[in-house]
Amino acid sequence: MYYTGDLDKQNPDHIEKMIRINLMGTIYTTQVFLPTFKEQNYGTILNVSSAGRTPYDGKPRESVYMSNKYGISGFREGWKKESIFV
Repeated sequence: MYYTGDLDKQNPDHIEKMIRINLMGTIYTTQVFLPTFKEQNYGTILNVSSAGRTPYDGKPRESVYMSNKYGISGFREGWKKESIFV
């Protein structure tokens, strides 16, 4: 999900939708598969936070979108450290 624009003009509904789909969707999907991975003692999750650029090369008018990408990267790094499936 991708919306751009000056932060002071971003539609709050669009902001919430981006966070719900991009960031929370990643977290919830991981939660759904985690019990099966634990039961099998095996599993792989591939998180794609951005195609074509890293969260660190944000552009003007993309601050909200890029915050989702930072969130996914932070979630992935934190979860890797607590997971037995590295």
